[in-house]
Amino acid sequence: MYGLVFKKDVDHFNKKEGEKPLKEKLEVLFKESIIEILEDTPEKEKQSSRLLFQRQIISGFIKITKNYPEVRMKNFNLMQNLFKKTLCLLLF
Repeated sequence: MYGLVFKKDVDHFNKKEGEKPLKEKLEVLFKESIIEILEDTPEKEKQSSRLLFQRQIISGFIKITKNYPEVRMKNFNLMQNLFKKTLCLLLF
């Protein structure tokens, strides 16, 4: 999801050399990326930025799991967790 939302490439980490980041590292990258973008976003546009993040997460999740309903069900909580992170981070 990180690669798709922030790098516009679902295979972002697969194309890079070296070890792939662990789940905990990806959560930190996700949070840091949202905060970094929001710090550069004017106050009046933060709400629309939050909505854009949420749309990207949902559409990315659906795109990735389109042909794999079993994966969609298994990872539904992950998608919800990322979605909630955008709410929490944007309300500070």
